[in-house]
Amino acid sequence: MLLNPTITKPQTIGFHYVDRFNVSIRLEGIGWEKAESASYRWNGLSRGQEGAAIFQYTLSGRGELRIGEKIHSLPKHHAFMCKVPGDHEYYLPEGETHWEYFFVTIHGEDALRHWSALEGKIGPVFELPPKSAPLGILSELYADIVQAPLADQYDIAASLYRFILEMHRYADASSLVRTGDIPEPLLHAISLIRQRYREDLSLDELAKASGLTKYHFCRLFQKKLGIKPMQYINKVRIERAVWLLRYTDLKIAQVGEACGFTHASYFIKTFRGIIGSTPGDYRSLPKHPDFDQLKVEI
Repeated sequence: MLLNPTITKPQTIGFHYVDRFNVSIRLEGIGWEKAESASYRWNGLSRGQEGAAIFQYTLSGRGELRIGEKIHSLPKHHAFMCKVPGDHEYYLPEGETHWEYFFVTIHGEDALRHWSALEGKIGPVFELPPKSAPLGILSELYADIVQAPLADQYDIAASLYRFILEMHRYADASSLVRTGDIPEPLLHAISLIRQRYREDLSLDELAKASGLTKYHFCRLFQKKLGIKPMQYINKVRIERAVWLLRYTDLKIAQVGEACGFTHASYFIKTFRGIIGSTPGDYRSLPKHPDFDQLKVEI
């Protein structure tokens, strides 16, 4: 987390949009706070908000989140995402002296849709490294707002979308293959692929991450997953490309580059070989509201 007390001080900033429909995603509030009393308690069914998406990250101390009848602990470096209204409540638990946290509250149908998709990937509560990209984006946004109270609403919206995209990247990297008995060495390689799929990964790098020789790594990978390591890299890249084509306005070449394809022609060829259509043709198809992401089986 890049919050710097010499540059920014703990405070909360709220926003009011005169034209609520001018931008598709709106920041209602952002803040760095510390709860030190049991009176700190927020209930998702009685807080008087509609259509809000909340992200909250523990900086120190510990909080708790109740969802239905289940209680989740929120120690340092853990975050939660929830939507309002909802059957949840977060608070400073009995016996804890404080809960220091950073939060954002966002409005807009886009935010709610992405919150649902992210919860499906990593759940409502998860650990997030303090130097992760999503937190870096939010801390920069917080510093910009504190230091420049007249921050442009479109710049704010762009930062929120960057945060959401990085959360999807983090969630995808955390969602390792769970089907079958995947040996630990392969899980290390899969994790590397999902974190660095945009790079030109070699078999030598993947084998090193697994701790196996290149021969045994390739043999075990294909035996357990049914495809070759380089095919798996393309699978991850194309799954990401499908998401970007559906939910962003990036040009085809930019989508390919964002997914690790240095040449647009090779991206188009690979995409067509796996999906059965070119990226442009796929983008022009009617939307598929029945899924938030497409998993490719090769």
